[in-house]
Amino acid sequence: MLVSRDHGDKVVVLDVGMTTSLHEEQQKIFYPLFKSFVTQDYTDVCRRLLKDAPVNDCSDPDHFVSEMSALVRSVAESRIKLGELDVSSLIVRFFQLLQKHHVQLESRFVSTIVSVLVLEGVGRSLDPDLDILAEATPFLR
Repeated sequence: MLVSRDHGDKVVVLDVGMTTSLHEEQQKIFYPLFKSFVTQDYTDVCRRLLKDAPVNDCSDPDHFVSEMSALVRSVAESRIKLGELDVSSLIVRFFQLLQKHHVQLESRFVSTIVSVLVLEGVGRSLDPDLDILAEATPFLR
């Protein structure tokens, strides 16, 4: 993960063979979502997922928010240390909940999540004690 300060603060994630970028409108959606996650406002994370989904046929938004909040909370409570977090299981569960509730994410968000999955394996081998939230928080202020 690189941070570019030459042309404004930009976080750049590099991995082996996968790249993705978010357009300005997508960044306006993703930044508050990520900030809500980092600030532990899990209900807001889930409500934003519903509100900004290009396809949202969820018949019970409160149930979706409840289930997804529990998943997001479990991640946050693990302190996001790569040695303790099974990102692949987390992402599988995340997509299962989206499918169960008929909510579809924007395709570039999916690419971003897959990139994180790939980076998780690299990060785990380099520093299993890395706290991703602690590292990301300063860039959200």
